[in-house]
Amino acid sequence: MKSIKNKIRLSGIVMALLITLLPSVTVHADDVNIANLDNVTTEFRINDKVVDDNTFVKNGDTFSLSITYTLDDSIRSYTEDDVFYYTFDKALNITSSSSGNITSTSGDLNGSFTIENGVLKIQHKKEFLDSNTRTVGITISGTIDFSKSETITGNTITIDVPKQSIVIDRAIDGLDISKTATKRPEGNTIYIDYIITVKAQGSDQSNVVIIDTPPSSSEFVIDYASINCDKSDTYLILMER
Repeated sequence: MKSIKNKIRLSGIVMALLITLLPSVTVHADDVNIANLDNVTTEFRINDKVVDDNTFVKNGDTFSLSITYTLDDSIRSYTEDDVFYYTFDKALNITSSSSGNITSTSGDLNGSFTIENGVLKIQHKKEFLDSNTRTVGITISGTIDFSKSETITGNTITIDVPKQSIVIDRAIDGLDISKTATKRPEGNTIYIDYIITVKAQGSDQSNVVIIDTPPSSSEFVIDYASINCDKSDTYLILMER
C-alpha cells in the first residue's frame, strides 16, 4: 500500500445519545483503552481523502482521525472514575495540550477530556453512563511527521490507529531516481551515455538538486526546478572514452 501546524478540532467532539436511564452497577475504577473496545470504528483521512491502497502520503500532509465507540453494558459496566484513553501514533503530530467538556448535540454535559503528550483521556458523567445507548464520536486533526514514527523500515512506514494499521510503501523523500549507461560507438570513438531519470511519487516536487559523479574527476550538479508527479524527467551526460 502506498503514505499540523498542530491543530486539534476539539469542538468537533460529538456525543450521539439516546437518554434512557438504567440501574448503574458499581465496579472499580479502571483505565480503558479505546483501541481495545469491541465496538470501535475508525476513519483515517489524508488531505481530507479516506486512505486506501492508492493513497500517497508525504511528510507534512494533514490528517484527520475519527474514532467512534459504543459502551456495551452487556460486556461490562463503567463508572465516572473510569478513564478512557487513546495514545496517538507518534507519526500523528499532536503535541498541543488541551482540555474541555464533552457535550451531546442537545447540549447535555456528558463528561470531560484532556489531550496531553499525545494521549487523549476521557471521563464520562454518570448520567451518560446510565443511558441506554452510549455512542461517542471524536475527530482529531494534525499533520503527518515521519521523523517521529517508530515504525519506518526501508520504504515502509506504518501508522497505527485503532483496529487497523495504515501501511505506506514509498520512498520517504518522494522521488524515484535511477541511472543507466550505454555505449555508443562513433568511428574510432566510444561514447558513454549516462541517463539519470527522476520521477516524483504521488506529489509534485520543487527545488530538487541531484549531484552525480561519473567515472572521472568531473562532478555534475543537476538542478531540477520542479518535477511533476507521474512524469519522468531525464538528464543526459555524454562522456568520451
